[in-house]
Amino acid sequence: MVDKGPDIVFIGDEVSAAGYRLAGAAVHSPLADDTPDVFRKVCKHADVVMVTAEFAAHIAAPRLNEALAGVAPLVLVVEDARGRVVPANLEDRVHAVLGLDA
Repeated sequence: MVDKGPDIVFIGDEVSAAGYRLAGAAVHSPLADDTPDVFRKVCKHADVVMVTAEFAAHIAAPRLNEALAGVAPLVLVVEDARGRVVPANLEDRVHAVLGLDA
């Protein structure tokens, strides 16, 4: 039996999705209102979920934060191919969550 590897899903704009599709990821470019539902559904089966910062903004913060803090699936907020919306700096987010803000 050949191991097919992890189930990787990308949620974001169509331009970025094209690159992720070429890399073998399943891709989704939902309408803003549909993004939370698509995110919920893919998190049920994927091993890795990558969502652009622009699309992550349409997911309720508690739901997104819970997913980011979890281990299965691994959820990452990534920059889109054109750099239109940049994700928050991970180090700054960790410090804020831990109450280590200066």
